[in-house]
Amino acid sequence: MIVLHESKMDTLIRISIILVCIIAVSIAFFIQGKNQQRKESIPLVSVIHESNQIDDPPLLAVYQSKNSKHYLILYEVIRTDNNLFKATNTIELSEKPKMFRKDKKSKGVWVHFDDRWTYYNENLENEKRDNKFIDEKITSVPFQYDTSEKKGNLFLMDQSIQFSLSEDDELIDIYTLSKDKKLLLVHFENDIKIIVRK
Repeated sequence: MIVLHESKMDTLIRISIILVCIIAVSIAFFIQGKNQQRKESIPLVSVIHESNQIDDPPLLAVYQSKNSKHYLILYEVIRTDNNLFKATNTIELSEKPKMFRKDKKSKGVWVHFDDRWTYYNENLENEKRDNKFIDEKITSVPFQYDTSEKKGNLFLMDQSIQFSLSEDDELIDIYTLSKDKKLLLVHFENDIKIIVRK
């Protein structure tokens, strides 16, 4: 029987290779977890009510995930107070929603889960309601977005508006918050902001 003896150098190399592999796998799991967490934190947003005039606040439904819990939050945008976001109602959802839609006749919100639509009124109380009231029309504004230069163009009523974004902003969509299209909601990957047109 032949017995091979490992030199100290061979032992050191073998242990170093094992440690490098363990570190590489740990880094891969960490990056994958960060990407998954980032995807889970992308807010779902829907404009529930567009403002008709300055003292008529727009209403938004926003999904947020915190500490593995799912929340539906209704916000008013107070146009007379520097377009302040004011949370009017919040509820915890049992699971992550897929999308939101506004209601055709009320200021309620339709929430789509894996296999069903659920209606919540403007007080975020769950109510039975016929699915025919789901408004499939989305008030998204046409835009172009150059990711390399972080610049965008909005196209509103024969007018093109240019805007710049910071390095971290990843634009998802833009919605109208007012019937006159002077107040816009900009939906980023990790945030929502308002654009006011003069």
